[in-house]
Amino acid sequence: MFVQVRFRLKRRFRTTDGLSLNADMNFWIGTSGFQHSEWKGNFYPEDLPTAKMLPFYAERFSTTEINYTFHRIPAPKTIENWKAQTPEKFRFALKAPQKITHWSKLRDCVRHA
Repeated sequence: MFVQVRFRLKRRFRTTDGLSLNADMNFWIGTSGFQHSEWKGNFYPEDLPTAKMLPFYAERFSTTEINYTFHRIPAPKTIENWKAQTPEKFRFALKAPQKITHWSKLRDCVRHA
């Protein structure tokens, strides 16, 4: 059984000029990806169709990392489909493209965006 965890941390910061600031910090708990066939029978029901994995996942977690953006950018239709299958407050973390992180070594990134 998986439990969804959401919490907010309040923290007080002091600036270099001595001002005191309060800051709210939000945390989103999730996993690296959501469409793992090996999770069937443990996390996902054994008979859950692949197309229903994201909505099932989004009922239990508040975010997921999208790994395949490392190699390619998803089509707009795919992104709209993800949006339609998840609650409004659900978050997607897109892995930075390989062209930026490995080939360009984080230099001149605008050219690859």
